[in-house]
Amino acid sequence: MANRYRCDAHHISTDIPSEFILVAFNNRARCAVYASIRTLRPGKQVKQPGLIDAGIFAHQVRVTPDNRLAILVTAATKAPPPRRKTRAR
Repeated sequence: MANRYRCDAHHISTDIPSEFILVAFNNRARCAVYASIRTLRPGKQVKQPGLIDAGIFAHQVRVTPDNRLAILVTAATKAPPPRRKTRAR
């Protein structure tokens, strides 16, 4: 059972009636939706109709109160500091 699901999940939540489990992964940023079974364990993955722009780091996935929209919050990595220009001697 442990090998059946990826273990790099960063955030897990459900839709409002708990019919689906939404998972934000951070190792290769992505979001997956699984059908929920009565024990709230993930069932089969639900194929999405299109690509999901998961950004650089998928941080959290939530559902709006009306259960019509899932929102994937992403974070970017901190930009490196600017390099100092050195004079040629």
